[in-house]
This record gives sequence, structure tokens and C-alpha cells, in this order.
Amino acid sequence: NILRANPRFCEKTGYQETDLDGMTIEDLEISSGGENAVGSETDEKVWRVMEAGDRRRIERTYQRKDGTTFPVEVHLQCRRLDGEDRVMAISRDITERKRAEEKWARERDRLETLFENLPTPVVRCRAREEKATITGTNPAFSETFDLEPDDATGKDLNDLLVPPEQKEKAAEIDRRALTNGSAETEVRRVTGSGLKDFQLQVAGHQPDARVGTAAGGT
Repeated sequence: NILRANPRFCEKTGYQETDLDGMTIEDLEISSGGENAVGSETDEKVWRVMEAGDRRRIERTYQRKDGTTFPVEVHLQCRRLDGEDRVMAISRDITERKRAEEKWARERDRLETLFENLPTPVVRCRAREEKATITGTNPAFSETFDLEPDDATGKDLNDLLVPPEQKEKAAEIDRRALTNGSAETEVRRVTGSGLKDFQLQVAGHQPDARVGTAAGGT
């Protein structure tokens, strides 16, 4: 049972402290299943299995007195008080964080759809130690360079597509993209049907940089 609640908790939930008499935290939870737990605990028993000294962090959805809901991150700490184990729960409203995560997910999905459907070859790379390791390719890339995604992923982009006489230029393009955030130039690359000229656009960022390359062939 809830023994005490501070004014901020009452303000966020809409309950008076006297309303909470006889209630448990589970009474406030809309979703107390495993899908919201952070850690190994998978159900509401997380509250009941804690022993003195234990700490947990879980995510739940609380229901206010008026029926509206909001997501919370709950930090739990079990202490031994007056000969009994007591759990202190510090709840933090994470509504804004969840909104930001949802916005990011929508943007990620939008960019992924764009990536897959662009008519020009596009490749995603991770730049480390002067290597541009391919992490993903779009269908136009596979068609242009006659490389299935599994054949390209994990390979160095420059080793795979750049002819020997343009290796130094390719490395300089990568460095410029990572330093300036972008680079654009004409290049020659090895394709499934021989050497072709492309207008190359590269976007990069630090740290743990990814280089995205779009090329239009001629």
C-alpha cells in the first residue's frame, strides 16, 4: 500500500494524499506488463520481490484521477525501516521524452522510405580509420553496381567501387565530407557494366561517422 506521497506526486496524478489511503502503486498503473519493464523483471511482481538494498528502474503508464494517462520512469529503492522492507518510488513524467522518441521514429521511417525509393544509387557507410564500411544500400545501388546488399555490406566502399587511379581522390572526398559535413564532385566508379562517371554527393558527420553517398551516373 502507498504510505506517503509528496505534494508533487499528488499534483501530477490529481489525487489528494487522503485519496491514496489503501491504494497501491499498481492501482495507478494502466500497463504493468512486461513490455514496459526495463531490466529482467517482467511483471508487476517487481514491487513485491525487492529486498533491502535493491534498486530497480521501470517504465509504466500512470492514470490520473480524472482518467487521463501519462508515461513515467520509476526509480525504486527498497529500504529496511522499523523492521520492515519499504519501497521508495521516485516517478518522473517522461511525456516529452516519449514524444521526442516517437518524432524521431517517424523521421527515421520517412528517411528509410526515401532511401529505398530514390531512383539514384545511395549507400550508407560507417567511416572509421580511413575506411568507409558499407552498412546499407538501396535497390538502385544494387542495380547500378550489380551488387546485392549482402555482397556489399561490411565491405569498404572505396575498395569495392573506386578504380586504382582514383583511390587518393576518394579518400580525400571522405575526409572533406567528415570535416565539412558534405562534399560534391564528379567521379569515376566501377559498375556491373564497366567504368562510369557519376556526380557524387557525400554527407558525413562525427562522431562514429556515417557517410551517405548518392550518385547519378552518366
